[in-house]
Parts: sequence; C-alpha cells; structure tokens
Amino acid sequence: MDQAKTLVPYFLNLSDELIIQILHFCAYIDILRFAATSQRHHAILSNSISLKFHIELEVNGLHVVEGSRKGEATYSRLLEELICYRDAWLNLELEDPIERISNREMLLWELREGNYVVAFTSESDAAWATDSWGPDSMQLTPIGSLETPQPVTFSTFYNELTLDFEQDLVALVKTNPDNKMSLEVRLCSTTTGLSHPLARNPVFFVQVGFRIPGPGHQTFTLEVIGDILVVRIAEILDYEYEIMAWNWKSGALLCRIGSISGIADFTLLDSTHLALFSVTTDEQGPRLIALSLYSMIPHTHDETATGPYFSAMEYESAQPSLVFEFPKLDDAYQVLSRVIMRSDPIPGRTTYTKSASFAHSTALTLSIIMSLSHFSSPDMDENSVHLRIFVDAKSLLSYLLEPTGHEDTVVIPWEVWGTRATRWFLCEKQTTYWVYWTSGSRFVRVNENAHSDLDDLSVFDFHPPIVKRTSPYSNRDSTEDQMPLYKEKMRENVLNGRGLLVPHPETLDPDTSVPPSLTHTVGSDMPTVIKTGFAVPIESCLSYRVVTRPSSVPHLEDWSIDGSHIIGMMTVSAYIHSGGDRELTKISIASASTVSSTIVYFMADGTYSPDLLGIFPDELIVRILHFCDFEDILQFATTNRRYYNVVVHTISLQLHVELEANCLEIIKGSQKNNATYSLLLDELARYRDAWLDLKFETPFQQFSEERALLWDFRGGYYAVGFTSASTTTSDADSLEIIPLDSSHARSKLTLPTDFHELTFDSDQDFLVLAKVDAFKINLCSITTGLAHPLAENPMFTVQVDFPIPDPKDEPQAFTMEVMDAILVVKITDPRARKYELIAWNWKTWEPLLRVGSISGAIDFSFLQKTHLVLFSAEEKGKDLRLIELLLYSISPQISKRKKTSTLFHASDYDHAVPVLILRFPEPEKSYTVMPTISFIKSNSTPGKTVYAKSAGFAHPSSPTLGVFLSLYKSPILHADEETARFLIAISTRYILLYLIELPDQKCSSVIPWDEWGTNATRWFVSDDNIYQWAYWMSGTRLIRVHENPVSVLRDLSILDFNSRTIRRFGSSSSEKSFGIHQPPQSDDYLKLQVLAGKGLIRSLRTNHAYPNLPELLTEVVDSEMPTIIVNGFLNPVESRLPYRKVTRTNFLPRCEDWAIYGPYIIMINTMDHGHVGLETITTYKLQT
Repeated sequence: MDQAKTLVPYFLNLSDELIIQILHFCAYIDILRFAATSQRHHAILSNSISLKFHIELEVNGLHVVEGSRKGEATYSRLLEELICYRDAWLNLELEDPIERISNREMLLWELREGNYVVAFTSESDAAWATDSWGPDSMQLTPIGSLETPQPVTFSTFYNELTLDFEQDLVALVKTNPDNKMSLEVRLCSTTTGLSHPLARNPVFFVQVGFRIPGPGHQTFTLEVIGDILVVRIAEILDYEYEIMAWNWKSGALLCRIGSISGIADFTLLDSTHLALFSVTTDEQGPRLIALSLYSMIPHTHDETATGPYFSAMEYESAQPSLVFEFPKLDDAYQVLSRVIMRSDPIPGRTTYTKSASFAHSTALTLSIIMSLSHFSSPDMDENSVHLRIFVDAKSLLSYLLEPTGHEDTVVIPWEVWGTRATRWFLCEKQTTYWVYWTSGSRFVRVNENAHSDLDDLSVFDFHPPIVKRTSPYSNRDSTEDQMPLYKEKMRENVLNGRGLLVPHPETLDPDTSVPPSLTHTVGSDMPTVIKTGFAVPIESCLSYRVVTRPSSVPHLEDWSIDGSHIIGMMTVSAYIHSGGDRELTKISIASASTVSSTIVYFMADGTYSPDLLGIFPDELIVRILHFCDFEDILQFATTNRRYYNVVVHTISLQLHVELEANCLEIIKGSQKNNATYSLLLDELARYRDAWLDLKFETPFQQFSEERALLWDFRGGYYAVGFTSASTTTSDADSLEIIPLDSSHARSKLTLPTDFHELTFDSDQDFLVLAKVDAFKINLCSITTGLAHPLAENPMFTVQVDFPIPDPKDEPQAFTMEVMDAILVVKITDPRARKYELIAWNWKTWEPLLRVGSISGAIDFSFLQKTHLVLFSAEEKGKDLRLIELLLYSISPQISKRKKTSTLFHASDYDHAVPVLILRFPEPEKSYTVMPTISFIKSNSTPGKTVYAKSAGFAHPSSPTLGVFLSLYKSPILHADEETARFLIAISTRYILLYLIELPDQKCSSVIPWDEWGTNATRWFVSDDNIYQWAYWMSGTRLIRVHENPVSVLRDLSILDFNSRTIRRFGSSSSEKSFGIHQPPQSDDYLKLQVLAGKGLIRSLRTNHAYPNLPELLTEVVDSEMPTIIVNGFLNPVESRLPYRKVTRTNFLPRCEDWAIYGPYIIMINTMDHGHVGLETITTYKLQT
C-alpha cells in the first residue's frame, strides 16, 4: 500500500482520544507544531488537559513518580499545582520562613529530598571524632515539617555517608585504621541503623592502590541511584583516585574507573550513565581537562564476583562512551587539586510532592567548581582564577542518542559542543561551600546589600526550554525596559564573567525605590568570555534567567536549594552545662509556594501505562512515528530492541528521516508507478551526496538568438522576454521558454500585448505579464498566450497612489511571484520610498493581502504556503534605518470592489498587520539603507518542484532566506568606498518556531535582534555589485564563483546552511567518500576571514595556501566560529549560523552571471553579434 498517500487521511479518521494518546509520544515542540496545522488539531490541544500537562512537564524537565498519585490527583489539579510551582520559581514567591535548630554538633551534613541530615558522635570522648574515627550517629531534620525523628546510631563510626530515603538506605564508608589502603562500605537502614535487609553483602571491603587520606580532604564521595551505589576514593594531593559502582543489592561490581594520574569528581547523569569531570596531569601538572560519560551497566551478562572483598587493581578500568574536551590551559597555569562537579537531585528522586511526586528523569544542569593557579605564585590567591561552570546536561545526552557505528570512545572537541552548552562565571575566591547551591537547573546565590541589613536573594535557571519560554519577547520581564545604561552594564558584567557576583547592575538612582523583584534573561547571543588562564579566550553562551529579590533574606553563613525549598544555615555557639562551648546549627527554611512535575502518560481510565505503544502492532507504530520529528524517531529507536528494529527495517521511516533532514517533502500525486520507497530513498540519497561532493554530468549548452530584454528562472525553465519588432527600442512582446534539461523541447510565443515584467508557473501553464502603463496585468496560458481559462479576471489594472517609475530606469519598479493560486505583486518607487504589495487568489481574483508604505522600502518572499515574509526598511528620522523582517499571514480581506470590476485600487483596502516582527540591528547614524539594491530572495517557492525523478520533491517552506543589504554613508550615494554591502543567510527554522509559539493576539509580536538574530543568521561582506546575487540561493544552498589566478577556469563553491547536513556529514557525504580534503590554510586564517565576514570573497589561493589545490575542498564553519560585522551599525553585529562550503577547483569557464536552482547550476553569457546580444545558457546538472 502507498503509505505516504494514505497517511494523512488515516490520521484524519482517528478519534480525538487516540490522537491525544499518540501525541503523548511526541516532544512538546512537535505537539505545538501539530496544533498549528489545522483548527481541529488546535482544538485538540486546547481542550486536552493531559497534553497541556505533558507540555508543562517536559518544559520543566520533570516526570510524575510512578505510583505517587493521590486519589484526588486529577490532571487538572496536577497541572494547576505544576503551574503554581513553576510561577513561584519564576517570580521567586516564597512563603514565610521557618527556623529550626539542630542541637547536634555537626561533623558531616547532607541535604537530600527535603531532609537535612547531621552526622554526630554519640560518645562524649572528643577523640572519637578525630581523623582516626568519626561520627557514629545521624539526626534527621525534615525541612518541611516541625517534627524531628529520633536520631539513629550505627554499630560503627564512619567518615562519609549518603542516603536514599525512598529505599530506606544509608551507605556509610570509613577507612581501615590498620590498613590505610583499604576502606569499608556499610549498607544500613535509615530507620533502624541496622544492616539493610535487601543487601546481600551489607558490609564489604575495598582495597585500592594508594594510601587513603583521612576525612576532610575530599577523600570520599558516595551516590545512590536505584540499585547502583557509586563510591569515589581520592588522594587529591598525589593525583590518584578510584571510582567504583556496585549493584548494592546483589553486591556485583558494575564498573571501575581508575586514574593514571589526575583528579576527578563525578555525578550521575541518568539511571545508567555517570559523568566524570577529570583533570589529567602532563609533565607540568594537572592541566588536561575533560568531561567523560561512562555507562554503569556492564556490556556482558557475566556478573563480577560479589565479594565481600574487592581489590580495585584486579579489575579493568572502564572506557568512556564519550569524551567532551575542554579548552587547553595557558602554559603558565595548572588546575588546583580541589575540583567539584555536582548535579542535584539524583535522577528519579522526588524533588517536589503535593497531589503527586515529581522527579527529574535525568540531570538538567551540571555545576562545576574549578580553580587555576599560576606557576609563578601557586599559593597566592590574587593570581588564581576561580571558575564556576554550568553545563546543560541535555546537550550531553543528545550525543548518546547518535549511533556511532563502533564501540570506541568518541571524542567531541570543545569547539563542537562547549560554547553553546556551557556558561562560565568568575568567582572572587576558591570555595567548596557551593556543592548544594544547585538543584535541577536552578542555582541560588545570596549577595550582600550595601544599602540594607538584609541580603539580596537570587535564583538562576539554566534550563533552555524554561529560559526560552520566559524570554522577553513572550513575557517581558520586569527589568527589560530599563534604561540603555542598565543593559550595557548587564552585558558588560556577563561578558566579563561577573554574572554571579553582580546578578543585576546598580544603575538606578540610590534614592529611587527598588522594585520587589528584578528579572533578566541572558540569551545565547550575550556571551561570556574568560580571557585568563587558557590558551585562547573561552566563550560560553548557555542562556539563563536570573530573578532577584533585593533585601529579602538575613545574613547567614551558607545557603542551599532543594526541590521547592531554599535553606539558609548559620552555626551558633551554645553553652552546654555538661561541658564547654558547643556549636549548634540554626536552619532557616523558605518554601516556594508551589509544586513541580514531569512527563507521564496515563490511559483513559487513569491508570499508568509505561509503554502504551507496546499494545499496538508495528504497522500502527510506523504510522504514529510518521507524525514525529525525525530526531524523535531516532530517539524512539533507542528505547528498546523492538522499536530499534521497527525503525531500522522500515524504509518509509528512513525516507521520512531523509526528507526531513534535507528540508524536503514528496509532492502529492507526483509519484510514478515504479516509485517504491526504496527507490525514492536511493534517489534522494544520490541527490544529497551529489551536492555534498559536487558531482555533475557533462554540461549542456544552449543558445538564444533573441535579444533578452528581461529573463527569469522558474521550475527548471529559463524564460527570455524579447521583441518581435525590428527596432531595439521596442518593449518585449514575445517569450522564449528554454528548458534547463535537454530532454524537453524549447518553445517561442508571441503575446497579444507588450510587457515590462513577467513571471510564470509551468506546472499550472500560467504566465503573468505586467505593463507599466496604468499597471495592467495579464494572466495568460504559457502554451497559447491567450487568457488563462481558470482566471476569473484574466486582465485587470492596479491603481496606486504614486507614480510608477519606468522599469528601464528603475529595475526594481515591480516584482511578481506565484505560489499555487496566490499571485503577489510589489510595485515600488524606491527613490521616493513608496511601495504597495498586494496578494490575490489569481483564479477568483479575491484579494488576500495589502501592505502599503508610509515611507520606506520592501522586498518579499514566500516563507510557506500560509505566510509571506517582507524585508523592510522604514524611515527613522530622515533616513531608512529601521530594518525588520515582517511576517504576514496570507488570508482574505473584505473587498469594497464590485465583482465585475477590473480595476483594483490599493487604497480601498486596509493595511495588513504583521503577525511577527523580527528586528535587525540599527545602522550607524551616518548610514542609511540603499533601497534600490536591497532585497530578499529564496528561489525555492514552497511546494514547487526542486528535484524530480521517480517523484517530485519540494520544500514545504523556504529553508533559507537570502537578504541582500546595501548601506551607504549619507549623503554620498555613488562612492563605493562609502558603501557597505552584505549578504545575510537566514535559517527559517528559527522563524517558524516563533510562529508556532505565537500567543493568541491580534497585535504584532516583536522579537529583538538579540533574541533571534545571532543564531539564525550568517553575514557576509562583499565588494561585488549585488544585483548579480538575486539567483545565487536555492533551498539551503548558495553559489559562489571565484577567479582562479593560476588557471583560465574558475573555482565553484557551494555553501550549504542546513545545520542538519553539517551535523550528519561534516566534510563528506559518507565514510566511503574519497578525494575530500580540508583546505591547507591554517585554522587561524580561516577564523580571521570568517570573523571579518569574508567567507564569500576569500580566495583559497593565499600566502596561507598552496598554489596547487586538490580538486575538491570542504570547509565547515560551525556556530562556534562567529562572524562580526564592525562597519555600518551602531554596535558590532555577531552571526553564528553554521554552514558547509565545498569547492570544486578549476571547474567553470568565465561567465557573466550564474544561478542555482534544484539540481542545476546555470551559467549565462551574452555574446555580441553586431547590435544583437545572443544568450548562451550552460547547464550543469547534478549526477544523480
């Protein structure tokens, strides 16, 4: 059965209830996209509490703990509690604090799942608590209750502990006084203090290969997750450590990580993976930094002996699955021995409870503490660099989802992962108190307030979905409207790494009342740059949001955050009659006045189902997966062997993935009889690989003997408008259609009227002609030249309120585009800064859209079948300095005309309101936009065939927009040295996401440049006349031809802005590709050229390159390599859209102009024969 044709109608026939169940297996962003596809789908989401709950859980990185729901815990109630919990953290709404005093002398303490635990000694002899011994008891203080349970005393002393209250488990560890290379691990009940009944070996012993220092030297770290106990033993001064993981119930050793020479700390990433932050020594000291991921589950089914005696050296050290490299240190620095990495709470542990319990399935944010010392003065703190680094754990886990094809360790360079996944901060001094300052994705920070006896409380959130969802464009924060000085100081603090020390700069008048809360969002476009301690400056861009309540908390010694609580601690002295002074701990607890949650799926009857798809046959699972994003499909395949086989052995799903990765779809009804999924997949892969490696057939050359007065490329055809009259001053009245593919016949056509502009759609046999006189439009058949039979008004006149310039004097006087039944016409006088843009249904002549100017200039392109995008420059003062992208919905308007009229008066219609406004940077005050040569192009009309073989392939939306922007320094208009010209590639993926998330409102949503522009664009400078650039872009690709000083042939370059292609293939189409070489120039030279925006005009043959280059060169410029435009704008403009550039050297002959469309590269030359210009069209077709 042809599944692609039956998929949508099958889905339409499903009930709303089943659709809801299916959507529960999709990511929240896909649910939002689905809701935007039709009115019914929008209503399904709007009316489904469970889907809203799903979305809220996923955005907050939570799930509902199985079996924790109380009887009254309906979806509505859980959703309401979750929203209250979310908003309480967003606004830092805290209940009145309560104070607790622990009357135990604290030797150790832990904060776990809402419980403050103090370790103390029950003995009166002070020697019991020396380095040789330690505490033997613990006191539990529930921070959400006034009741204090009885203390628990164990049968032995211990040096470190960790607890899992849900399993009634406490793990204790102590050194062996008689053997300093041995330790004892004891598994007890938190209730009784006796051996845990589920532990086969409640006491076992471990021998390591180094002397274990006494407690208080970061010797031990313990963590429990499910059945797994992980213990770290470290001698940080001698750079030795062991990390071992056991199944604490069976006693089986699961994993051993041993150091060669270095320091390390670990945290639990999820239920099966451990993250290790390590610093390995070189000849100078501890200097090689990495973050590694290890599987804690053995690859074999053979269990290791269960002890109770383990000698670490007898077991092979595990190899990491992934290693994330960190930047190299400056030669003058080394890492100090105290490094700490934490992520709290443990994945799966309850973080909030109300009508149900909520937990994080994985770690959200890793928090790293690291200090660097200078070799010249290692003991002087003023020369040290103290760092706090936050890492987005989700970005690390995403690499585990990508199959590597081998079991060796995969190394991810810092440049690939680090900048976007981390945020670095400088600190004033080294500290170990910050271990418990992080919970989930939140970090608590208290700063002294010089103007108050109370301190300022700040909470930072580093979870990207939360930050993005509450960014200023969607929910304007309280301080986003501050004066420019505030924003500048904020940017300066963030840039210099002082964002923790100074969460909000003081720029207000001291006499001005401070608002009760201050909020700021630091997006990925606002980087932090650490300039000291490393070989090169370190840039980090992980977005975060910080909310501060000034003068809100008392001054205490330490602060912690746990689930829905913020805890302050102070050690106080008390006189105890039984002897001397004693230190007691005072605890202040403030609770967030709400709850948390996570993703859970319930059956219609309210019972929990961990695998709803398990009841479906494979055929239905395949149908369901076709409604998911391809990345979700790949992730789904990793969940179990059955689902892996479903994906691997289903050609339709592989085709789905390939189509989406290439931003393509199959045109409905275009499949030929032999078009099986296997054939289509093979053809699509060949098309993809041909572009990756620039493989072309022998070029095909054609001539036009007509003098081209105007021309156009559309759908694989080259159209030449010419005059049939003998005089060369006549307007065009004839048309020649030249197919780019030699298998189609050419045609000539004399039309009943002359014309100044044309556009056509060969699939609809549709030709549009425009004549400047009174601006008449003719809708014709491209075959006969007669009126098109489907057009209700095949000839009409458009009237505007300004004189229309002669196209001979102003080439951009009008522009026309066709997409299915939509005809869009732009009429403009750019020098007078007047324009009208009108869209009709050309078949019914129903007006759809009108955009008119007060004073400005625009150009337009189709974004998708429902939206138009305008590149607009409006007056700010006297100059065109307000630059924006405007998105309009193409929808019918109420007409004032009579049905039989053939006159369309633009002013009879209201101006449309854009649904979305994307701001561009503001030009420098001496610069203004040059409207005559600033335009936007995307030569991939949505739904229009770009490649056809056994079926037609099209882009459902324009994947990349090309903006061609010229600025001139007023009032000098014609001096090239006073002109700044740019080509700006814009990925529409970012724009479409904003469309999906638009709030339900009638006014425009405005997105500032800092919110969207840096990541969605890549800027290039040019010294060319950018009139030539109009046809340089097609789909995600841009063509560029360079002169070759050592050859008569030119170098052909294709730049691809599809980030999915870059991530999948990098420098080649597959591992089997050959002849691919990286360019010989240095990385520094490449970075300098990209940084300066010279990625288009840069020659490969420089003093950094060899004169003889290989036939094929590939360069990848990722988002870690920015372009910064310093001329023409008030502030430097940074852009980071990644691209891949492949160059075939010595390939093309000299040509006047070139274009790219679908599988074709087209060269155009004009040869003079007397007074007649002959067009030569040379077509290079992909070898597919």
